[in-house]
Amino acid sequence: ESVDRMLGTNLREEMENLTKRTLTRGTMESILTELTFEIPKKWPLTFECYDNSHTNGQFTVASRSVIVNGKSETGLYRKYKLKTLEEDKIDDFESMREIMERRTIEGFEQNNFPTLIIIDGGKWQLSSALQGIERALKKYPGENEREMLPKICSLAKREEEIFIPWDNHSIHFDPGSAEL
Repeated sequence: ESVDRMLGTNLREEMENLTKRTLTRGTMESILTELTFEIPKKWPLTFECYDNSHTNGQFTVASRSVIVNGKSETGLYRKYKLKTLEEDKIDDFESMREIMERRTIEGFEQNNFPTLIIIDGGKWQLSSALQGIERALKKYPGENEREMLPKICSLAKREEEIFIPWDNHSIHFDPGSAEL
């Protein structure tokens, strides 16, 4: 109560809201749990986020941002120039297939898979990402490789829906929650 008097009720509420929105390892674990993924024992927890963009239908690129144990790791960010698209073609699905194929190959070659991959988009973007991963798996046949793969989901920002593979229903985090 004395803190409320010193800070004022509104400021205290704002501080609590800011704390709730701050991403921590605990929040990352909560996200994995909500998505029904097992929390790995290994450290660190790494989330990679992927998005495609273009300029008026030209210069399509994909970008990767990385969060490790709740902190942005800008040194691990990456921009991908797409190799399979014709110069003036816009195809977000093929772009995502290519990027996930390339990222999966990198993961096998460098043993650096993240804990979770988050794709910008809905069900179809997620489906395209899985197709890219499957293309890479054909180059690395074997049972052990599948166990190494990260978990994956997509986030449709307009409706704030999260999709996971092989589930037709979307997942929603509470509005204003740290997970969202």
